[in-house]
Amino acid sequence: AREAKPQPEPDLWEGPVEFVWQKKGGWTLACVSVYNKMLRSKDSWPFERPVDPDALGLADYYEVVKKPMDMLTIRSKLDTHSYKKVDKEFRADVLLMLDNAMNYNEEGDPIYEHAVSLKKLFEEEWKRLHLSVDALPPRVRTSHQPSEPEATPKQSSA
Repeated sequence: AREAKPQPEPDLWEGPVEFVWQKKGGWTLACVSVYNKMLRSKDSWPFERPVDPDALGLADYYEVVKKPMDMLTIRSKLDTHSYKKVDKEFRADVLLMLDNAMNYNEEGDPIYEHAVSLKKLFEEEWKRLHLSVDALPPRVRTSHQPSEPEATPKQSSA
């Protein structure tokens, strides 16, 4: 008597896998969604505009921060489609902005702590974009629609 070969388990994914970033309408819209969540965070205010070292008395700012980045610049790049590889370049700019703040400010400084909190939020949202839609709870999977375009970053009256 011959021993029966074990049958492979049926493929659990029938059809192509759809990821959250695809469900949101592609990388640009997914990045705008992450950007908007970051902008709504109470920790975003120090990053909404470019740092003005003269106004803030930060004489050594450009010695420490070689490539400044801020949320207004990131949003402008998204709006003008300046990113060639949106997912990689958007992520790199967000991390640059937050790492700049953590490199310039010391741990315990409020700006440093805002950067840490915003980075945590960003990484959670970024990780979520890479989940398959099927991995989401059914309530989220069925109710998730691309978000409507939101207002541009707050303008200060100068």
